[in-house]
Amino acid sequence: PQTASVRPERMTLSDQAAASMADSFSGTVSHVEYPGAVMELWIKLPSGQIISVIDPNLGHPVAAIGSAVTVSFAPADCIIVADDAGTE
Repeated sequence: PQTASVRPERMTLSDQAAASMADSFSGTVSHVEYPGAVMELWIKLPSGQIISVIDPNLGHPVAAIGSAVTVSFAPADCIIVADDAGTE
């Protein structure tokens, strides 16, 4: 198996699947932080893994902790990371 990586700021959040994004998955908001011009949200996936999503702080409503959300990203934003053996 290979590991894929997507930068937190390249992901988008919605309360439904984003039609324009090919890759999406569901999760639950577990943490929200407002460090300034952006918001950082931690999303807990059904597997138990937690991912970070960075969203611009544009004054729109923020998903509350415990809310179900869909995280989406464009395939072009996905990078395959080499495994421990140094191969892809």
